[in-house]
Amino acid sequence: MERKTTIILPTKDGREIVNAEDIISVCSNNKSVIVEMEGNKKFEARLGIGSMYDQLDQQYFIRCHRTCIVNLVKIKKIRGPFNSFIMCDGNEKPIAKASKKSVKEYFNQFYQR
Repeated sequence: MERKTTIILPTKDGREIVNAEDIISVCSNNKSVIVEMEGNKKFEARLGIGSMYDQLDQQYFIRCHRTCIVNLVKIKKIRGPFNSFIMCDGNEKPIAKASKKSVKEYFNQFYQR
């Protein structure tokens, strides 16, 4: 990522200030999200996954499943014919069957820049 984008996320203890480029993935957890970041940092933010996606630069982030957003820069491997992403921290994130084609196209465009 070229520039740092700082976002402020509500948590149970107040607000967490994070650099978006350090986010590996975001996964829904009922009415909140779990934000996984570099350095094995993980925390719960009190907002929905749609609201979280709206705050992120969609040039670098993709919602690959209704429950998951990934940072395209942090993808280490693609499992199967676009069945899931293996992230730089080793965690596997699903790709929805219904959006597999659009995710693949977006991914390919991102890496052809």
